[in-house]
Amino acid sequence: MNRIKVLVASRAGGQFRLRTLLGRAIILALLPAFPFGIALCNQSDSNNDLAMLALIAAEPAVADLPEPALGAAKLQVAGGDVMDATVGNCKEVDLFFTATGTGAITLHFLDFGANGSITVGKNNAGAIKLNYDELDANGGTWQPGIDCSLQVKTNTATIIEYQMLNCPLVPEAGLTEGTNSEVSFRVKCTKG
Repeated sequence: MNRIKVLVASRAGGQFRLRTLLGRAIILALLPAFPFGIALCNQSDSNNDLAMLALIAAEPAVADLPEPALGAAKLQVAGGDVMDATVGNCKEVDLFFTATGTGAITLHFLDFGANGSITVGKNNAGAIKLNYDELDANGGTWQPGIDCSLQVKTNTATIIEYQMLNCPLVPEAGLTEGTNSEVSFRVKCTKG
């Protein structure tokens, strides 16, 4: 019985020794390639980083809405179709426009001398106010749910053009009708 144990141990030891020698030979054969593999990994990571940066740089900015005719506006609600709207008033105190059957935008307390980007504050906190009045079955009056950027696209002695993109809206303070939405618009009119 002891003789069988010695024979098994001897074979097991031989197999172990053979596996160990074979493993060492493979490791020694592959060792010179190791730095090259690391270099490839680093190069690959670098290429991946460059590819990722290229994708980010190539990502298109939010597209402008189509330019409206003078005395008109383009209105988009909740990412839907861009609708034509008619300007009803073009004054610094109140600039408003309406898309038939959908809604009306009113901008209060504008400064026609301003250029660039103007902030319309969350919940109408700030100098400029925005109201979106739904004219459909849902009804409701809405205001910005975050600070939204109103871009001055054109500002001459007689013409003003504004654009706001993807401004999330919430029900006006104290009101709960309708559902939260988002509005984009571009309006161009003769200063009055």
